[in-house]
Amino acid sequence: IVCSEKILPSHFGNPESYQRFSEDTNTYNCVSIFLLAFAVLGEDFSLACQIGYQLKPHADQLSVGLFFTEYHFFHTIALFEQLPHMAFMERMKAFRTIRQNRRTIDRLSRDCPSIFEPKKLLLKAMAAAYKKDPKASSLFCAAILQAQLHELPQVEALAHEMLAKLYATHHQWPSTELHYGEAKLKYAEWGFLPKLLSIDKKI
Repeated sequence: IVCSEKILPSHFGNPESYQRFSEDTNTYNCVSIFLLAFAVLGEDFSLACQIGYQLKPHADQLSVGLFFTEYHFFHTIALFEQLPHMAFMERMKAFRTIRQNRRTIDRLSRDCPSIFEPKKLLLKAMAAAYKKDPKASSLFCAAILQAQLHELPQVEALAHEMLAKLYATHHQWPSTELHYGEAKLKYAEWGFLPKLLSIDKKI
């Protein structure tokens, strides 16, 4: 909450502390992206969308590399997850942002496929799942394989969890449990232990 007061002053009304904190733009961006990632992992997608939109004007200032790509990646996940709960105009805005973010990751995947190709495939799978495209499950599997190949447990964990959710919507319970179990293993490998209890509750 303390961090959120400084990152989202318009929502929590603490502009003075925010001003002191945001004098260092790099620190502001880094902490904001960590909060964005934690909001997504904690499945508070509404908060994640707010943080993402606040970061959007600063996107050009982000260093190319970890923070630059994590912003586009996690913000797009949050928007996809929040789409069913959005009003029409808000959804149109989200679609525009999703397209912009995906174009950025697509471009980066051509330059450095080992880091960005798994993320590109995961977002492509999410788009297919939103459209109820039957190819969604195979795209999630492709993202999982690419994440394994390039040793990105965080992407693999997210892909397994999203694939489990997809199977759950079709009442394919053995596959649901299998992928939730794999997601738990990868979240543990990544070190994000709070997610294990969250998945246990879903199972």
